[in-house]
Amino acid sequence: MNAIFPFGYESTTAWYLVLYLGTLLMHLILMSYVIAGSAWLANSRLRIWSSPAQPIKERSTITIVDILTDWMPFALGGAITAGVAPLLFVQILYQEKFYTANLLLFHRWMSILPVLIVGFYLLYVQKAQWSAAKQENRSRGWLPLAMRSLVSVLAIGCFGFVGYSWTENHLLANQPDELWSSFYRDRRMFYFDSQMIPRLGIWFCGTFPAMLWILAGQRWLLRTPESATFDLLAADEAAGNDRSLEKWRREQSTMSTVVMVSLALGWGFVVWYGWCLTEQEKAAVFTITAAPYWGLAMVGTAIQIRGWWRFKDQTLVDLRWIMIIGAGLILMMIGGLVLRELLRVSHVDLGKWQQAHRQSAAVGGMYVFFVFLLLNIGIAIWCLRGVLKSKI
Repeated sequence: MNAIFPFGYESTTAWYLVLYLGTLLMHLILMSYVIAGSAWLANSRLRIWSSPAQPIKERSTITIVDILTDWMPFALGGAITAGVAPLLFVQILYQEKFYTANLLLFHRWMSILPVLIVGFYLLYVQKAQWSAAKQENRSRGWLPLAMRSLVSVLAIGCFGFVGYSWTENHLLANQPDELWSSFYRDRRMFYFDSQMIPRLGIWFCGTFPAMLWILAGQRWLLRTPESATFDLLAADEAAGNDRSLEKWRREQSTMSTVVMVSLALGWGFVVWYGWCLTEQEKAAVFTITAAPYWGLAMVGTAIQIRGWWRFKDQTLVDLRWIMIIGAGLILMMIGGLVLRELLRVSHVDLGKWQQAHRQSAAVGGMYVFFVFLLLNIGIAIWCLRGVLKSKI
């Protein structure tokens, strides 16, 4: 393609590409909260096994584990809802490729749905009283602790399987007809190639900056003067008991460190992924027309590093830095999503599908899409306002 993406295509096809990536961005942010949040909870539950048993004490502050446990089911519901639109657009854009991969993986591909349902209910099990974060202590016995740990590990296992399956589907869809024929003839149920591991590594590492950015916003909302957390911390500070304040600061520092490590590892996987690309794929992403999106990803990463470095030493959560970090995150994600799409279009002749795209646009469903998009966003905001009012 001799023009900057997506301007090398007809207006209808370019419009569908923009809508696809825009809705995928919303899904990606919420999906990141679920995957990285589930991994965080599983890690926190497993780490208790190596910590010394202590007497149960009621905590005065709301911790990261409390927030994640409370909000994870809502985030998964939002991620699933936000994933409907990009799923529809990808079918319009890449009809033959997408449908073929689905059919070749059909029996195992359909297992995504029950696995996702199980993961959804496990998130609610984590909120049950016997599994609540405030009871995470070895002094309650090994059996409840083992059950809590098992629930968390199974939850991240479910969402990891779904992420792996989508990556597998994407890579199989990019293969030529000859491989599809052999895949069908051999009745294979799984597809794997050299790009699988670095691609999954990029996705997994990329979820933590998004999850922790949302978490920083939640901590800011819960840190308002009207919240119990603020009152309790202020009371501790006035009484000379800085244990709660120290724990709050320590969590801030941990969040910053995790983001830094995730970004570094993520770019490491990008380099690995680059070595695994075919010559055709390299010609699509290592070109002057793709340079602006590499720039967006790098600038977005630099902004996040600067923001999180400033953020880690703060006692109070500063909304200005949260917004700066968010801007960097969005820039990085946009750059990454476009580069990902350039790899896909290097395998697809979108030119032959442009007539089908015009026919789809002529149906007139675009107005309905935007009406329900705005309606769903409004309902989500209304639900969030109600929940947040009950928390603070």
